[in-house]
Amino acid sequence: MRMVGERLRALVQAATLRVAATGEVLPLTVSIGISVVEAHEPLDAAIARADKALTQAKQIGRNRVVVSNG
Repeated sequence: MRMVGERLRALVQAATLRVAATGEVLPLTVSIGISVVEAHEPLDAAIARADKALTQAKQIGRNRVVVSNG
């Protein structure tokens, strides 16, 4: 899963956004939090872990992938 997240992060980073009004080119980045849904686990629990991983990604420098470890 980390590999998929890293590929997505790299694709976003390679893209640019051009502001139509000014022509300014803006760089893009993305932070991703990943969690696995365990069998018979409520989806809310996995989403909470992914959200925590996303918060960690932002805190340690943004533009990165963090996988929840439990």
